[in-house]
Amino acid sequence: MPTRPLVSPENRTLGDDEPTGSNRRAYTRIPYPVPVSLMSHNNLWAGVSNDISEGGVFIVTRQPPDVGTMVEMDLTLDGGGELIHLMGIVRWQRLAGPGIDGPAGVGIQFIDLPAPLLVRLQAFIKQRETMLWEP
Repeated sequence: MPTRPLVSPENRTLGDDEPTGSNRRAYTRIPYPVPVSLMSHNNLWAGVSNDISEGGVFIVTRQPPDVGTMVEMDLTLDGGGELIHLMGIVRWQRLAGPGIDGPAGVGIQFIDLPAPLLVRLQAFIKQRETMLWEP
């Protein structure tokens, strides 16, 4: 599946190790809008997830954390119920502006994801992929 650029380069800040071109997507993403709380050692952000994969999540937020920021986040997998606590690092950010395709926010890569949670996340994504399939 070809990838499209999310925004023009002048409005997107990438981390040094951000994949580009055909290597940009390592995992299948699914749309998944749920409220998310992001915390760092000195800040708190509120946002809504836009999509999720086993590798990370895109969080829509008006004032995104800087690239390289380590964050903790809480979200639910089934739209309610148990909060899941995850660790991640901001790999890229998309800033709002004229002509920008998509909302402001950040791409966060999960880190130190416990194996049972990874298995749960993979099963959740596979189930949702089936629900989202269109002929």
